[in-house]
Amino acid sequence: MTDKRELSKLFQAFSKMLETMTEEEYKQFLSGELQFSFVHERKKKEQIQKASPEDLQAIISQLRLSKSREEARQILQGDERMQLKDNLTQIAKLLKVHIIKQDKRDEIENKIIEFVIGSKLRSEAIQGVNLKSSSISGS
Repeated sequence: MTDKRELSKLFQAFSKMLETMTEEEYKQFLSGELQFSFVHERKKKEQIQKASPEDLQAIISQLRLSKSREEARQILQGDERMQLKDNLTQIAKLLKVHIIKQDKRDEIENKIIEFVIGSKLRSEAIQGVNLKSSSISGS
């Protein structure tokens, strides 16, 4: 170990290990009765399950009920199943949103939100235009 930082980390880990020992374990360690071994421990990522078609339809229904892009984004980001790109892709297919294989997860999410919410907001804006008040009165 030539790097001082690596050596420092090793001492910190050893110090932390000594601090967590009981008095009895510490005495056994000093007398040689207790030995330490290093075990490589891999952390398992929680497996996110693929969403069922019913779950996808329920999420689509929630998206359609949302009033803003932010609300729709919270729905997608709040559901852990939507962390999987495959689940977002399935929603996009059900909605007939055009995506390409190279689209990243965030891009797919944005396309879904724009398709569901953006079109609704544009439609409401168009319907809200009062054409009668904007007509020019002739002489």
